[in-house]
Amino acid sequence: IEQLTTASEHCDLAIKTVEEIEGVLGRDLYPNLAEERSRWEKELAGLREENESLTAMLCSKEEELNRTKATMNAIREERDRLRRRVRELQTRLQSVQATGPSSPGRLTSANRPVNPSTGELSTSSSSNDIPIAKIAERVKLSKTRRSESSSSDRPVLGSEISSIGVSSSVAEHLAHSLQDCSNIQEIFQTLYSHGSAISESKIREFEVETERLNSRIEHLKSQNDLLT
Repeated sequence: IEQLTTASEHCDLAIKTVEEIEGVLGRDLYPNLAEERSRWEKELAGLREENESLTAMLCSKEEELNRTKATMNAIREERDRLRRRVRELQTRLQSVQATGPSSPGRLTSANRPVNPSTGELSTSSSSNDIPIAKIAERVKLSKTRRSESSSSDRPVLGSEISSIGVSSSVAEHLAHSLQDCSNIQEIFQTLYSHGSAISESKIREFEVETERLNSRIEHLKSQNDLLT
């Protein structure tokens, strides 16, 4: 492209020089120069057209190259993100395997203790817990005693909790929380029984159930604060 541009510039300069000399002398130095000039002008026009076509093609290739670079960068970013996600999941899985069912007491993602034998999530987080949490513990203990003497386990009803002196609305909330505890217990038992074969979907299910249960516990605590 640069050579074509230089050649066209040289042709223009030569034609202008000849025209100036002819103008000064007042006559045509080269009779065949007109035909030659016409041929050069046509050739020059063709070279300019080719130059413009090559320039447009070059711009198109540069744009395509820039799009390809952007796509490659996006692919690299996605690859790095997936690698970080895989390393994170491997670390979490190794942590779950390292703290197997023989460990005395594990903590959930919300730092709440878990009973390794039953998989139940403790509803008390400190020694300053208020009566509702203690009532929930009493109801769970009574449920455990009933399950030992009965072959079929059933959920605790709100009416049973209200019989120990709690309002019906609070009793219903406690009953729902105990049912959530049963759900989280099933997930823990699955985690312990399958060990390293646990899938990512099960781990995610465990996280969702834990977050939902923690939200329910915080709601009960706020109601307990209002009652006291």
